[in-house]
Amino acid sequence: MTIDNFILIKGGKRIELEKALNQFLSNYSDKIQSDYSFQIHEQKDSHFVIHVDERLDNWTFYFLVNYLEYPENIDYEIEIEGFTTGKEDKKLRGKRLLVFIAPHDTEYDNVFVTTNENKCYKVDFGGKITPVELIKYYREPLLDELQISKEEKKVTKVKTTKKSIEVNSINEEEDRKIRFKVLSFIFAILLVSSWLIYFGSHDERLFQRSSIFCGFVLWSWFYLDYRILQTYSTYSNCMKLSVVFASYGIVLFFMLAEIGHIHLILSSLLPLILLLVQRPMRKLYMNLIKREPKIDNRGKFSDLIYTLTLFIASLGLIIYIGQLFK
Repeated sequence: MTIDNFILIKGGKRIELEKALNQFLSNYSDKIQSDYSFQIHEQKDSHFVIHVDERLDNWTFYFLVNYLEYPENIDYEIEIEGFTTGKEDKKLRGKRLLVFIAPHDTEYDNVFVTTNENKCYKVDFGGKITPVELIKYYREPLLDELQISKEEKKVTKVKTTKKSIEVNSINEEEDRKIRFKVLSFIFAILLVSSWLIYFGSHDERLFQRSSIFCGFVLWSWFYLDYRILQTYSTYSNCMKLSVVFASYGIVLFFMLAEIGHIHLILSSLLPLILLLVQRPMRKLYMNLIKREPKIDNRGKFSDLIYTLTLFIASLGLIIYIGQLFK
């Protein structure tokens, strides 16, 4: 009897896999039925079998293999192979599939599959499945790779119940709200410090430079902390803060009429411009790639494009606005 929808993993720790799997289920809760179940079995040290609900569709299974290889905020090195049966795409329908990540992968937004006929395909998360030269021969796992030790006392079972999804969402939302409050408070201290420097030195030029620096600090925060912009409530709070700071910068410009530099206005507008650009870019990315974009040093190729585009667009618009004032 053929066992369908399971994943073999070498490397990592159980707690890391549990975290990665729970993150995946939270991120893809709209694609996974509430009663689907997943089990993590540890055969021996750093050798795991994940039994995936057999009702899971092929594309979500591909996403899962990819996500376990490249999870967010988890740094491990693993070898991963998924085994399933083609159901949707006509090229793969009815065939046994070995799902894997290509060696030295640099694109990150795909998996490769080899059929039981040893035909290899690249599954691009943009929606394309294209034939490629054979990278890995098809194999069925050995019996001992699937055998679970009788001594194993802990079996991690995860069900995508509505309650667990809601709890994850609430916890993530609370974390974003707390982080916003803490970082906003730190930013307020930075602004107050610039005033204290001014009152102590009466150096208006130094005060202006410190205010410009505050604008770049706020822009950097919004740019790097992409998770805080993923929900409407925290995005809205960031937008309010950026509007207040933009107004503050404009008022300062006129207060420092004799030495006021246009850079003061531009730096105060920079965080607001970033947020105005980020919202439609994020929606476009999610429509094309079917997941949240992220900005980090391990980003996938599509994330790199998103990161550079957001960076160039926000700074480019500010430079353009600056040219209009000349």
